Amino acid sequence: MKDAGDRKLLLDACVLIDYFKEDREVLRAAARSLGEIIIPSPVLLEVRTASITDCEELGLTVFQPELRIITAASQRRGGLSLQDRICLLIASELQATVYSNDKPLITAASVAGVRAEWGLKLLLELAAAGEITVGHALVVANRICSRSSYLSRALQIFRSEVQRIFPEHETEDFL
Repeated sequence: MKDAGDRKLLLDACVLIDYFKEDREVLRAAARSLGEIIIPSPVLLEVRTASITDCEELGLTVFQPELRIITAASQRRGGLSLQDRICLLIASELQATVYSNDKPLITAASVAGVRAEWGLKLLLELAAAGEITVGHALVVANRICSRSSYLSRALQIFRSEVQRIFPEHETEDFL
């Protein structure tokens, strides 16, 4: 695994919205301990609850893509939004890992050879690094997933991963 200083983590809009709404400090901890957190500026425009100043105060990098990336993203078609295509192109160029809750983006990243993780994986990584407690990770994951029925499967997977990585914790205590 790369040193945290070398890692680049690119967050899409749904992940940014989730953490801004449920616990912004998770983002600060991720920027401090996991690597550079990159937010493409077109993605930030989708997030009504976050500004450039908010991101900078949390230690996040707002990335302005070059015109060639925007042009390439706008010429491609398929099941991804323009912002998702921009995320994919930036992640490929910067060798960043994309964090998303959007299955089409995760699938497209895999096809393109770009590493991608589900948004809740940030919580597992922070708990493993000792930046947050397992209990806090479970509480935040429950809050994120309670707002969207399509994330119920993600929460089941998250709980299974918590039990696998941290067998001493009972996930039922945090329902």
